[in-house]
Amino acid sequence: MKKPLRSSLYESGFSFGAIVRASTLSCCVFAVSSQVSADTSNLAPIIVTASRTNDADTLLIEKEELRVDTLSAIDRLPGITAYNNGGAGGSSFVSVRGGEPNFTLVLFDGIRLNDSTNSAGGSFDFGQIEPALIDQVRVKRSATSAIHGADALSGVISILSPSPRAQHAHQFSAGASVNSENGYAINASATYGFDTGGLSIGAATRDSGELTGDSQLKRDAVLVRWDQDFAAGKLSATAYHAETDREAYAEDSGGILAPLGPVIETRDTTIDLFGLRYSQPLSGNISISGHLNYSDQSSFADIPAIPGGVFDPVPARIDDTRLKRWEALAALTYRPHPGLETVFGGGYINERGEGDGLLDLGFPLETEFSEKRDVLSVFIENSLSLGPRIDLNSAARVDKPDDRSAELTYKVAGQARLSEEWQLNGAVESGYKLPSIFAIAYPLIANPDLEPETGTSVQVGAQLNSDSIGRLSVSVHATRFRNLVDFDPEAFTNVNRRQVDSRGLELEWSNQITKRTRALAYVSLNDTDSSSEQPLRNRPDFSASTRFDFQLGEGWAAYAAWRYSSEFFTSPIPTGFIELGGFDQLDVGVAWIPAADWTFKADLTNGFDSNISYAYGMEEPKRFLTLSLSKTLRGR
Repeated sequence: MKKPLRSSLYESGFSFGAIVRASTLSCCVFAVSSQVSADTSNLAPIIVTASRTNDADTLLIEKEELRVDTLSAIDRLPGITAYNNGGAGGSSFVSVRGGEPNFTLVLFDGIRLNDSTNSAGGSFDFGQIEPALIDQVRVKRSATSAIHGADALSGVISILSPSPRAQHAHQFSAGASVNSENGYAINASATYGFDTGGLSIGAATRDSGELTGDSQLKRDAVLVRWDQDFAAGKLSATAYHAETDREAYAEDSGGILAPLGPVIETRDTTIDLFGLRYSQPLSGNISISGHLNYSDQSSFADIPAIPGGVFDPVPARIDDTRLKRWEALAALTYRPHPGLETVFGGGYINERGEGDGLLDLGFPLETEFSEKRDVLSVFIENSLSLGPRIDLNSAARVDKPDDRSAELTYKVAGQARLSEEWQLNGAVESGYKLPSIFAIAYPLIANPDLEPETGTSVQVGAQLNSDSIGRLSVSVHATRFRNLVDFDPEAFTNVNRRQVDSRGLELEWSNQITKRTRALAYVSLNDTDSSSEQPLRNRPDFSASTRFDFQLGEGWAAYAAWRYSSEFFTSPIPTGFIELGGFDQLDVGVAWIPAADWTFKADLTNGFDSNISYAYGMEEPKRFLTLSLSKTLRGR
């Protein structure tokens, strides 16, 4: 493994020495030239998100909404709960329409990010993503395994990096920010654009400061993106590296209200991503596309013992894990006429996870494990337009993991335009998730006979597009999750036994009220039932959010964003299941652009100074101010 085991099991206290962080980040740019044809307008697009055929049911978060924090922007979307568990340095919790955090597939430019070696069952930790280096986030809220295979059980979150094609020919940007709780962030990027593509390199470093007390995050990240048009096709490449140093309140420990004082865990993570995407037309109605992705993720966590309360105590442990994954996919798109598109393809995933650690059971117990698995896939996707008013989409996929039965998933969706303003839509989709490597291989609790978790989601909705009202949509959804993995204390192992039903109603509205004012609002009603007698954690029945963007005048812009969440259950070890009160939060910000190359911003987060808590004893930041500035140099 990458680091020797150093643990509170052998030292007084519960801390270990921090690893050396990168002290400098550099940015450079270089020119790439190639003798290629400039006429690439008819080339097939490179798909890095959602579906290879038309899929309009996707929520979009633009870069401007991500400038302070990625998770809080995702949390404002209808049907989604997202936060850092244990403060700024804690791991992520993202629930899409009542699903568990590990039911959502997370992609970065099409590269899979879910880590099946962690104790969270294969969820992804958003603390490893630097918001200054991403362009937008797209969210699909339904089972999507017919498109993406395993892990897309309740939804897909696709993170997209900025394309150098969209930038000025030659551009260098640098920015910095500070907050009132001693946090800071610095970023820089350089872009070289040319007629047939572009190259961009970005770097960033961030320290959360004292936003959430003893829970802190330090992160360094670098991103490289290259887009190139050739005479025959289009190529896009992404490389991303990030390292984090973190301290956080241990999950379910009670935070600052823990009976014996806060239990602080430390965690270091490293992530390396590389992806290639290519598309090329073979004839007027046939094209091919494919991608090759690689990811390498490692985590070193020192988690102290959590004293018992209503629930049993949790022993101290060291987790040193690593996951390597290769993925290849090839697809052929056939368009026999303008109203019909069919995609045939196949894929292969190879992943290897390993762990090395210690568990304190009164004596140190080694927890070494290693597991390798391969998945072969074939799929077909169809998009059909029946005249100007009806569109149909369908997909089917078969995944064959080694040593397991094949998994068949499907999607059937349709849209009907009743008039110029009204549209109806509906979809039935299925999904599945393979048992995580942690669940089937971690010593003491491993169960290699676990079955995949499965689910089926149904959604119907209506949408109104009006010049006076704007865009208004309403959707009703229901999802049944089956075969959920749970820990059985009597058998002392993981078992398949739970079923969860989630249903809800969601409203979405957006409107360009005036030339200078744009408004956006979401409302979510959600109800979840579990086959167990225990309530589900962190599933509020009601949530709402709204945002107004204003153009105040020459060089000035502002926004105001508000959100509300009703009460929900949580389950800390000291108290057992308790209900936390609801909260509301107001954020406001202003931007001043005195010249084309300078931008000054001020963001006031939690302007009401509300008491916001997603977990017992772990409050979110109180009111704080972030000041930032950036400068951009452009050339030809």
